[in-house]
Amino acid sequence: MTMNYFNNIYSTLKQWAFPKEYRIHLSPWVNIDLSIAEQPILSNGQTDVQAIEKKHQLFLARLATGLWQIRQKMIDIKTEEPLDEMRRAYRPLASIWDLVKNQGVIIKDHTGDRYDTGMSLKVIAFETNEEVTQEQIIETIKPGVYYHEKPIQIAEVIVATPKP
Repeated sequence: MTMNYFNNIYSTLKQWAFPKEYRIHLSPWVNIDLSIAEQPILSNGQTDVQAIEKKHQLFLARLATGLWQIRQKMIDIKTEEPLDEMRRAYRPLASIWDLVKNQGVIIKDHTGDRYDTGMSLKVIAFETNEEVTQEQIIETIKPGVYYHEKPIQIAEVIVATPKP
């Protein structure tokens, strides 16, 4: 191998000192796949990028659940309008809710939805109820959270079943 070849490798490796968006791309005559080196393997077999992504998803799910819980205490469940005493405090929450929504996060409250056994939900309990004619979700314990339509938190619900 020539010295020029090693200089090209050295130049390529030096680019890792810079953020990815500022790096100069590999020379076309250097045929080395260095992408695997950019994702070190952790002791649990995951790459560093995967571990960070899971950590961010967990944070996002908890943040969304907290926002949903606060919102549930501030609105009239039937009208989805803020309670009179909460109107002023509700405005900043609504702004944050819209910000999260515009970033691709969907917080889904399943209360009132019809329940099908194939749904991607965690049913905490089934309750017999004379008022329902089909299985229906009567309470959401934890909302479903989706990021760009990818589930990051499965909803936890209570389902009412018709009296036999």
